[in-house]
Amino acid sequence: MAKGLSITALVFGILAFLIGWVPIIGWLIWIAAIVIGIVAIVKSKEPGSGRGMAITGLVLPLVGLVIGIIFIVPIMSLAFFGVLNPARMIPDKCELAPGLTCMDFTAEDGEITILINNGLGMEMVDVTLYVDDCENDASATIDTFKEGSTEKLTIPCEGMISDERFKSDLSIDYNTIIEGNPIMHSKMGYLVVEVK
Repeated sequence: MAKGLSITALVFGILAFLIGWVPIIGWLIWIAAIVIGIVAIVKSKEPGSGRGMAITGLVLPLVGLVIGIIFIVPIMSLAFFGVLNPARMIPDKCELAPGLTCMDFTAEDGEITILINNGLGMEMVDVTLYVDDCENDASATIDTFKEGSTEKLTIPCEGMISDERFKSDLSIDYNTIIEGNPIMHSKMGYLVVEVK
């Protein structure tokens, strides 16, 4: 019986070492490994009764706990003090329709500035860019956007909060002229930017 208990302690010890950091189930396995390890050590007094396995089954969860503390406490501290803030890890990004490139973009003082390059291969007219998630009707227009050129759009945007990420869908409406006829286009994009 003592040898079977020692094997059980070893198995639970290995499991606790590997998954003892997992909330609830890992903690229950960790506690079970400690208890079974202690009981197995007490019951395995005779040679060949698996005392070494019982000791290993008790030591492994403790080693796992120490390793967990060494790694988890610094990570939790970094998260608490904002160094590992997930919002800071999301990169700034601006995506428009294929052929339209955000060359640069910023958000500050209630306005968004986007530098857009026209790589569509054709001139665009009556271009309007909308920032959908502003509290106001946020848009900017370009009358004529020549192919290969870059335009700077400044869009007033209410509701942005300094030092936080602003996320919004972008809508761009424009016309292209083919054989003298205007063809309307509506495309979607998005913006993720830290407000300064």
